[in-house]
Amino acid sequence: MKTKLTVLQRCIIVILAIGSRPIVVIKHIVVTLKWPRKVLDKIAKPKEIQTKMNGNPNFPVPYPANVCSPAQLNTDIAAVDTAQANVKNGVKGAVQDRNAKMKKTKADLESMKTMVQLKADSDPANAESMVTGTGFDYKKVFIRQKQKLGVKRSNVSGVYILLAEGSGEHEWQITNDKVNITTLPATSAAHTLSPVLTLKQTYYMRNRKVGKKGVVYDWSSWFEFIVT
Repeated sequence: MKTKLTVLQRCIIVILAIGSRPIVVIKHIVVTLKWPRKVLDKIAKPKEIQTKMNGNPNFPVPYPANVCSPAQLNTDIAAVDTAQANVKNGVKGAVQDRNAKMKKTKADLESMKTMVQLKADSDPANAESMVTGTGFDYKKVFIRQKQKLGVKRSNVSGVYILLAEGSGEHEWQITNDKVNITTLPATSAAHTLSPVLTLKQTYYMRNRKVGKKGVVYDWSSWFEFIVT
């Protein structure tokens, strides 16, 4: 059943539409390894990751061939502990030996970091919690992408915000059968509002860009959506 919009409702939708810029921001989790400055922290960091990765359901053993295995990491961590004990006992050359072995554990973690990144990329919705559960660090990178052809629901039932690629002036059409086509008012931006549409009905919308001096481009392909 169609309903008429109040003036307030249309104003709210217009505000929402104006806020829909032709840029989409996507959050991406980048796995990092913050290597500590202090020696004892450099010894502790691999152990923390070792503990959290041990039995981690997101990273079953065996790891990929190019990734340090849990067994190898255990061996290299043990070697660092032995070298550190030699430093405390004043063994000659122990500091250089310990530093070299710590460098080896860092290389082990770098190879594991690549595996964690691939897993995080495969599940963006859970990437942040997944990385936290490994002991690795991360940073959030916000990627800006151009807006794509599509629709967004407004806060009024049956009314959609129609989106076009690019920017500038656009003409719009909407239909439920691609035969009886309704032409909507042209806009000076890459978005507009649909009329009130019938719930559970399938619709198609398309648009075309209007360039300078009235140059009109080809219509976009039809974008199909269901009113929910």
